[in-house]
Amino acid sequence: MKIYENLFSVSQGFDVFLFDAYGVFWNGKTFCPGSREVMETLMKEGKKVFILSNSTQLGADAMASYAKKGLLRGYHYTDFISSGDAAAQYLKEGRLSFASNPKPLTYYRFGSVGTKIFNETKYREVLSPCEADFFYISVPQLTTRQRNDMSHLENVLFLSDSSKEDFPLYDSLSVEPFISQLKELLSFHLPAFNANPDITAASMPKSDPSASPLFAVRQGAIAQQYKRMGGEVFEIGKPYPYIYEFTFSKLERMGVRVVKDKVLMVGDTVRTDIRGANLTGIKSVLCVEGGVAGNEVCESGQVDEKKLTSLFQREEGMPDFLIKSVG
Repeated sequence: MKIYENLFSVSQGFDVFLFDAYGVFWNGKTFCPGSREVMETLMKEGKKVFILSNSTQLGADAMASYAKKGLLRGYHYTDFISSGDAAAQYLKEGRLSFASNPKPLTYYRFGSVGTKIFNETKYREVLSPCEADFFYISVPQLTTRQRNDMSHLENVLFLSDSSKEDFPLYDSLSVEPFISQLKELLSFHLPAFNANPDITAASMPKSDPSASPLFAVRQGAIAQQYKRMGGEVFEIGKPYPYIYEFTFSKLERMGVRVVKDKVLMVGDTVRTDIRGANLTGIKSVLCVEGGVAGNEVCESGQVDEKKLTSLFQREEGMPDFLIKSVG
């Protein structure tokens, strides 16, 4: 496949653009060069530009965060749709069901951050797995005590930039530090609910803010590991169908007519962005020199074609176009 320079090389004929965030317009530290200008130009041309993210953060909170960085709704993009938004709606409707428990009510939180998506729902958090009907996979991070118990894995752990002064949290480059926790949850025969299928995410080491972002394991990696162990997992987010149903329904309510041939997914991850587009029947473009794909297929700044082909085969996804980067 030909690798085009930027998004404008392949954007003709599309009316609706679905942008992933990390690796597309944001690199974990700053905006990808030229990305905001491309989004702004598309908006001025009358295109609809939506950010479609696997973040469990609600869209309103994400928009407020990006506005402080200089990415503005109505100027750079039309609206922000997150996996958190889709999951919150799904939970409000009380639709969560597992083969092992069709009507769950109580959940145990695995991970570090809050559970805002459960607000205004019938589901109630409990503090012990033995009281839970299922567990919710939040961001996999370790406390100082947990880290100190895993000194043999110190080489894969680093202080997260999301840490607070009074509550340090450690990210990991592998799922290994979390396996003992998953074994315990499996012993209770608990199914899992995951609202962010991303395997990794860029995380800045707090000890060295000038360093390049590291790819820390995230909820999708925990979900995969639990499945390998024999656990039941239900997921919402790219590439799974509900987030696209939720997105298209929201677009229609906003007066945006959805014609799939006119919709282009812009992403950096084959497993979520590209495979999700393939399964949904919309076109897709993969950014190959940044983000997750760039980390996997680039050697010394050049795309390794064998690695790229292997990536498509392994993740069972094929983009319609390849670009170096959005800008």
